Amino acid sequence: MKMRMKKLACVAVALAMIVPAAACKKKDSKKESSGVVSAAEEILDALTSLNMKKLKKIDAFSDCLEDLEVLAGCEPIKEMMKKASFEIDEDSVSEKKKKASCEATIKLPDYEAAVDEADGDPDAFIEAVEAQKEKKYKSVDVTLEFEVDDDEYTLSNGQELAAALYEDIFDNVLSSFGDPGTDPEPTDTDTTDPKPTDTDTTDPVTTTTSASEGTPIRDITVKKVELSEEAFAAAVGASDKYAADNMYDYGEPTVIGSYDAENYFMSNTADYSVMYMYYIFKNEEDAKAYFNDNVGFDYIKDTAVSYQDEGDWGYVAYQSYGYTYAFYYSGNGMICVFGLDSTSESVEKVEKFVTALCG
Repeated sequence: MKMRMKKLACVAVALAMIVPAAACKKKDSKKESSGVVSAAEEILDALTSLNMKKLKKIDAFSDCLEDLEVLAGCEPIKEMMKKASFEIDEDSVSEKKKKASCEATIKLPDYEAAVDEADGDPDAFIEAVEAQKEKKYKSVDVTLEFEVDDDEYTLSNGQELAAALYEDIFDNVLSSFGDPGTDPEPTDTDTTDPKPTDTDTTDPVTTTTSASEGTPIRDITVKKVELSEEAFAAAVGASDKYAADNMYDYGEPTVIGSYDAENYFMSNTADYSVMYMYYIFKNEEDAKAYFNDNVGFDYIKDTAVSYQDEGDWGYVAYQSYGYTYAFYYSGNGMICVFGLDSTSESVEKVEKFVTALCG
C-alpha cells in the first residue's frame, strides 16, 4: 500500500507462512471448492474491515502488518471501509495439487472524489463517504492464492493482496487525513505479537493538527534544485543508512492521485517511522498540479511550518495528526517524505533529508 506494503513499508518479498486462522476444511466435492471460498471470505472480511485482531493471526500479512495498523488507526479510512463489500467469483476457483486460488471484487466508496470534496477536513471526508451512492463506488479486483496442506488452506500472497486494495488509499486518503489514532479494536496484546513498532510510550498520539504536539519540525530554508535519482539517493543516504541501502527503483509507471508517473522510487527506515518517495511525472504541469492538489489547501498553508510555491518549484513542511510531512516539487519530479510519528528521531531524519536535498 504494490502499496506501502510493497511500495511503502514492506518492499521485501512476501513469504508464505502457515496461517491457522485462515485454514478451512476442504469439501469432498471438487466442483464446489467451498474450502477456497470459505478461506477467502475469512481473509477478505478481516482485510476490508481492518480487523487487526484477526489480521495479526494471519502470517501472510506479517511483513505489512505495521502498515495495516497505520491504516486501521486512521479514522476516515476506518469509517470508509465500513462501507466496503466483496464478492467472490466461484467460477474462478482453481485447485491444483497443493495450490488453490480464486478471484474476488471489492467495492468501496470513491475515496478520491471524497478527498476532493472534503478539502482537507477529515469530518467532511467521512460525511462525503456516507452520502455517496453505491453506483459511484470503485471496484478493486484481487486474486487470493493459497497453499493447501491436508485439509487446510493457507493464504500465500497476503502482501500483494493488501497492496492491491490499500496502495492507492494510502496515497490519496492517508496522506491527507492520516491519524495514527488508537486501535479502535484493542487487541488483547497477546504474546504472539511481540514485534515492537518503535512507538515509545512517552510520545502520546496526537489528535490535533497543531504542530506543537510532539517534536516540531524546523522552518528550513530551501532552494530550487534539479531532481534526479542521484539527488534523491544522496538525500536519503544523509538521512538514514538503512534506507539508503534498501532503496527501490520500480522502473515502471504508476498512478498517484489523478496523475500518471513514469517511474517512482521508494525507501523507508528500518522501523518504518519515515518513508521516502520520489515520483517522476510525465511533465512539469502534472508535478505542480499534484503539489497544489495535495498541499495547497488553506488549512495546510495556515498551519505549515514552511510553505513556498515559486511557480516551477515548491516546498511545504507541516505536521498533522501526529504525522510530519514534507513535499518538494521541481520540474517534473515530486518528493514526499512522511514521518509516521513526531518523535525527535523521525523529525530529525525528515529535516536531514530536506537539508541534504534542497537546503
